[in-house]
Amino acid sequence: MDQFELSPGLDMEHGFIRHIQQHQYSRKQLDEEAALNKEQTARLTRGVTMQSKQTASVYQPPGRRGPESSAATGQRSDAGGQRLNTGGQRSDTGDMSLSQEEVDIERYVAEARPYILEALQSLGNVSNTCLKSVAEVIVNRAWEDIGYYRTAAAMCQIIAQKEYEQQVHDVIPTHTFRRSVMETCADIFKNHTELREHGINYWIEFIRFLSEIYSQIRSGTRGLRGIYDILFGALDVLTKPPCIAAFDEVELLCSVLRDVGHSLEVDSLDQMNNLIASLRDAFLEPQTEEWARGMLLEILELRASGWKLSPSVAEYYYGGSES
Repeated sequence: MDQFELSPGLDMEHGFIRHIQQHQYSRKQLDEEAALNKEQTARLTRGVTMQSKQTASVYQPPGRRGPESSAATGQRSDAGGQRLNTGGQRSDTGDMSLSQEEVDIERYVAEARPYILEALQSLGNVSNTCLKSVAEVIVNRAWEDIGYYRTAAAMCQIIAQKEYEQQVHDVIPTHTFRRSVMETCADIFKNHTELREHGINYWIEFIRFLSEIYSQIRSGTRGLRGIYDILFGALDVLTKPPCIAAFDEVELLCSVLRDVGHSLEVDSLDQMNNLIASLRDAFLEPQTEEWARGMLLEILELRASGWKLSPSVAEYYYGGSES
């Protein structure tokens, strides 16, 4: 009778069991992260999810603040000029830190405050969903709160820089904050007619914010330069009725082009050529007021001279040389 050979048993050298264990551990980590994100999202979106700009507040204006708020008495944060520990390095755009008075965190809804502060200071534990909401509330306050656009742009710069540094070695970086800033700006611009009808000052503040964030991000931070597409679109709107008949909007158009016209042309010559063509059309339009023609002519000459006026032209417009 033939003798049966003993089975050699399972060959464990291939590491298949170890692979299964590693997969189970990774799945556990993903589940824990998903649970954390779900908890953060539930807490934040209760206060800041934007169903519509007419029914949800991005921050708390003075008239809606309770008596317990220090802002209701016209005072800002008790911290005064104390600086937030943003951890940023000084760049070409200046000091990346902001004072608590500048941020004025109390005027954001309560649910948003911890995530805004976390994003400004470390960014580490803010989920992508919450970071998206942080971008939305900052951008929307930039146009709703008159005069806040510079602070909002600086906040965007700080958070965008931290996001870049955190993801610089990632194989597929998400750039959630930067993408959310641009998407929010694009959505607002898409409804610019309604925004202007809602309040011309809101429309003006929105363009100021676009110009400010473009200027700051272009100089010191990667990832948001696509904002100039929206800025070009907004400036083109200013060259057409009814904006071209309003002094404040024509003045804004000229001011933005004096400040960042050269940079915009470097970034997109084709779009600048189209914008200058719109300015020229507005200048030649019979319905354009004389005062508007004079302001547009200055910009046309400024661009023709390479964004630096000759001494004689500067003397004509400003009574002195243009630096």
